[in-house]
Amino acid sequence: MNADLDLPLTIDVPHQNMVLALLTELINFQNGLIACLKEVDTYYSTQLTATANEMLNKMHEYSGRLQVLNRDILELTKRIRLMMSRVQRLDKRKVDLLVVRKEENEISRLLWRSSRCTAAAAAAAAAAQLLMLEKWT
Repeated sequence: MNADLDLPLTIDVPHQNMVLALLTELINFQNGLIACLKEVDTYYSTQLTATANEMLNKMHEYSGRLQVLNRDILELTKRIRLMMSRVQRLDKRKVDLLVVRKEENEISRLLWRSSRCTAAAAAAAAAAQLLMLEKWT
């Protein structure tokens, strides 16, 4: 640092040397302070930048996780909708199947009754034939 020192010419040389030595010491001290401030500024700027970068990295990581979670939720929603439509179709088929089974049961019951009647009629016909055979013999 250049200082425009206007020292009076009346000061004797030993005092001028002492003043110059003090001023030089003051300038050196000031330069040391400036260097320390720059070092501290660099340190804290670096630390702040590192902290900011770390936070940004975490935010990026969390953002990625949220995107994956969102995709998973959408996929689960699609699966649930597909399952619901399948359940609805199965319910409709179940109702249709119940109607068909009810009709099958009714038909089976009617066939059973008719088979009983047919068996009884066949037995009666056989008995009648036996009676006729007995009469002929």
